[in-house]
Order: sequence, then structure tokens, then C-alpha cells
Amino acid sequence: MKRSWFKALWTVLLVLLLVCTAVAEEKVIFRTLSGWDMPPAYNGNPFAPGGVGGAGDYIFGRLFNYRVISRTFDPWLATDYEETPEGLVVHLRKDLKWEDGVPFTSKDVYTTFYVGGAINTWKEVWQYVREIETPDDYTVIFKWENVKSILSTIFIMDKKIVAPYHLYASWLEDAVNLVKARKEIWKKEAAGEDVSSLQEEISQRVAEFGKSLKSYRPEKPIGVGPFKLLTVTPDEIVLVKRDDTPWAKNLKIDEVRASRYTTNELAWAQFMAGQVDLEKPGTPPDVVTALVNANPKLRHIPVPDFSTFCLAMNLRRYPFSEKAFRQALAYVIDRDKVREIALHYGATVQYPCGLLPSIFESWVTPELKERLNKYPVDHAKAEELLKSLGMYRGADGLWRTPDGEILQFEITARQGYTDWVIAADVISRQLEDFGIQASVRIVEGAIFGNTLRSGNFDMTIEFGVFEKFHPVQGFDRLCSTNGWIASITGLDPKGKGPNGEDLDKLVQELLVAEDETTQRELVQKLAVAMNEYLPVIEFLEKQAQFFLLDGVRVTGWPQYTKSSEDPNVWLPGAEMLDKFGYDWRQASVQWMVEGKLRPTK
Repeated sequence: MKRSWFKALWTVLLVLLLVCTAVAEEKVIFRTLSGWDMPPAYNGNPFAPGGVGGAGDYIFGRLFNYRVISRTFDPWLATDYEETPEGLVVHLRKDLKWEDGVPFTSKDVYTTFYVGGAINTWKEVWQYVREIETPDDYTVIFKWENVKSILSTIFIMDKKIVAPYHLYASWLEDAVNLVKARKEIWKKEAAGEDVSSLQEEISQRVAEFGKSLKSYRPEKPIGVGPFKLLTVTPDEIVLVKRDDTPWAKNLKIDEVRASRYTTNELAWAQFMAGQVDLEKPGTPPDVVTALVNANPKLRHIPVPDFSTFCLAMNLRRYPFSEKAFRQALAYVIDRDKVREIALHYGATVQYPCGLLPSIFESWVTPELKERLNKYPVDHAKAEELLKSLGMYRGADGLWRTPDGEILQFEITARQGYTDWVIAADVISRQLEDFGIQASVRIVEGAIFGNTLRSGNFDMTIEFGVFEKFHPVQGFDRLCSTNGWIASITGLDPKGKGPNGEDLDKLVQELLVAEDETTQRELVQKLAVAMNEYLPVIEFLEKQAQFFLLDGVRVTGWPQYTKSSEDPNVWLPGAEMLDKFGYDWRQASVQWMVEGKLRPTK
């Protein structure tokens, strides 16, 4: 009798195990790579260190998703909008809830923009938005200042709504006051007033506000999107489909699993093993061939990334402080060779001037093109420039300063960014061949930004410009007072225009120039300045090298076609090009909820 009971129990357990296994096998999982802070540092506050990480693309969302090529918006958290002379009116969806069950309303948008503006400045928004009004739960009005940026609407739509009112209300009053105070400082600064004491005061207030805000450390983030975070470990984050959203009925993906993205090499290995459905590691041609040949369902699809790679120089250090020296380096470096080796699927920058090659012809007149310097490989010209600085080549073939010191420098590159490391190596060898000693220093990703911010470098590989929407974005990064490249290189934005103009002023004028003729004039002035002063040497326009696995776990990717010129490449269709060019993770989520991206079986 006992044996019969035990046998029956064992049979039940076995059946349950088989059922669970079957259910697990039926679960549709989308696999990708991402980044996040390791637990226990990880938390659910998007404004705190360690907050949210790669989960944000799946649990949050923007008001609208932008299509870069067609310059149109797809509704997401909002249904429609209208632009008036007074402001931008946005109407929200009425069928959304945060994952803790609280309805999504205009208060959440209001809270996100004020808290985000207080802690992260968001000057690209708040410099042009006077205030935000919420006349009802589903209407948000962004009231313009006297002028608005030509990108104001895009910048507003670009912000993810991450701060639900019911969780961040206790910081809202202080946030509103900080935004107002900061706006007053900007106005006084624009009027030429001394705001140093006010800057010091608001910095202290922001620090106190930030300390309080960042002390909030929920275990997981609360989102309003189609997925919610289930687990997070040092190696993987797991997100699961929410059944309580209007997107659920078309969403056929049960889970998103993201492994940690550490290096391109690891990404290649995971694609080789069929463990990733979508990612974009920079990949040399021989590795592309190996990956595609090893996995017949793997697609390699290069898509314009609207950014450049550059060699940024520390203008605070001699001899990089000398314009002639920077120009000499440009004549030494074979940009086409760097591109060919470091990122084969890219475009060589023919005119280093802050404009992407893909949009160059749209903004530059034939007359200006003649004026701009292409900086072709010309060692004789480089020697002439170095000698004009009193430098000379020694008997050993090495170049020296007027004081006899050997020109010896480091090129830093971020660890794990294979294309950057390769570019640094190629450039260093080209400089060595010319007689300038240059070594490569690989810097860990976690400290790379601070290394540049502190000025602890000679030269570094960095992104030059990002111009997804307009050239003003690139120039803002290169040569405005708050631009990242200007800040790390030490470029003084004052008095560096072609006729002594204030570069920051030119950028600010361009931001509000709605007339296309005026825009072109300002773009050309800035291009001439960057081409002449050359704080960075842009060498390639990046193509984002997407690898997607079609037909293993999921299928239904937007149209792509086989390239007739390269057996390893597929070409993106219009929809893929439009959305991947803006935010590819959000694009994949949108395709999921539209039911386009679906299980293979």
C-alpha cells in the first residue's frame, strides 16, 4: 500500500515537472544585451546612482517616438499634440497605469520634467519652456518663453516619463523652485550680469536637493510601459510582460532577458552561439563574415548612427594648445585607413568641420566647400607646420619641441569599445611612422568619463558629434559653453569664430533660428571655425552595425533586403532605418506591442 502511494505521488510530481517544462518551453523570450549597476548598488530611482539601467527602455516610455528620416512622431504615452505660438499642447492616453496600479496622468509628466530639470538641468528644454500647465488629468501644456528652440518639440518628446507623481511628490515643490531659480540665472547671464554668487547658491541648493532625492532607493523601478522588471543580478536582468496594459493584447513576447554587455568580443561570442536576438557591436569585416557564416539566421544590417568618431586633443596641454600642431596631426593621420580598419562599415569624414558626411552636402555651398580644408595626408605640409612652431626632427627620426624634448604622447580609448581601441592603435602607428611617439592607454569604462573630465589625457578617442535631428546638436557638443567636447578639450567658446565670434553665442543663435537661410549662415560659420581651429579630428561617421537573429526565437522584423555588393550585409527597409536611427531599443519594443515582432513558432 505504501509503495503504491509513493508511486502515485512520484507520478504526479513527474507530470507536474513535465507540465512546468512545457510551459517554460512555450514562453517566448527576447534576448539582448544591456548595462546596469550590479546589485546591491542597483535600485529603482532613475535619478540616483545605480538607478534603473537597461530596464528603462522597456518599462518607461516617451510621449511620442520620433522617426528621424521622415521627421514624424508615433504616439506612445500620448495620443496627439498641437503646436501653437504660445506652447506645445499634448494629450495623454487615458488607459495607462503604473505597474503598482496608479493611473498615469498629466501630474506624472509635470513631475518628471520639473524633477528632471532640477537634478539634471535639462537646459535644452527649460531654456525655452516658461512653465508647464496641467489643466486636466490628460492634458499637458508646455508654455514657451519668448523664443523657442528649433528642436524644442523634439527635445520634449525625447524625455522618458520616469517620475510618477505618487512616488516623487515630496520633492516636487523644491524641484519647481529650483527650475525657476535656474531660469532666472540664465536670463541674468544672457543679459551680461555677474551671476557667480547666484550660481554658487543654486549649486548648494541642487546638492542638497540631490542628496535627498538620491537617498530614495526602491528595490525596483516602477514603470508605465509594456514590461516590468522581474529580477536583476550581476549577469542578467529579466523583464516580463504586463497583462494590465492596452499593449498586452498584441504583445506576443513574454520576457525580455538582457545579459550584461561588457565587450564587443563577448557580444560576438553570444551571437555566434545564437543567444542574442538584437544588438549593435562594432565589428570588423572578418568577424562579420565569421558570424554570418556560422549562423545562417543572423542578419548584419548597418544603419546610420548620426554620429562621428574623433581624436579629441587636450588643448590645455602643450603642444595641443597650438592650432598649427593640431593641424599638423590632421595632415599626418590617414582618416580613410583608420575608418577601413577600425569600423569598415562607416563613412570617412572628408571635411573635418562638425558636419556629418551624410548631411554635409545639404548644408554647405560649393563656395564654402572650396574654402574648407580637407586635410589630406600630406607629410610635407605637416613638417612645415611643425617647423613653424620651432620643432625639429632629430637624427633618430623623432620630432622634438624647440627645447629638445621628444614629442611623446598617449592616446586613451575606452575599454571594451573595440572600434575605439583599434582606431587608437592605428592612429598611434601612423604618428609613430611620422616620428611622433604615441602609445595607447586603455581606460576602464567606469572611469573613462571622469578621466577625460579631469583632463588626465593627451589625446582620446571619443564621439565627435551627434546630429540625429539637426547640425546644431553637433556644434552644441563641440563648441558651446556646456558642450562635452568643449569641456574635455578645454576649448574656449569665446572669440573662436572665423571673424572672432563667440562660438557659444553662434550656437545659441542657431538654436532659435527658425528661418532656414539664417540657419544655413550660422551652420557655415560654425563649420569654418571647427575646420580651422580643429579641437578634434573627426575621422569617420559611424554606421551602427546591427545584428539581429531572425527565426530562432522571434521573427517579423521590418523589411530588409540582401545587399547585392556584400554577401554579409542586408540593407534596412524604410521603417527600420527610420526607427533604428533614433532609439533602436524603443523601436524593438514598439514592434513588439504592434504584434510585428512575434514568436517564430
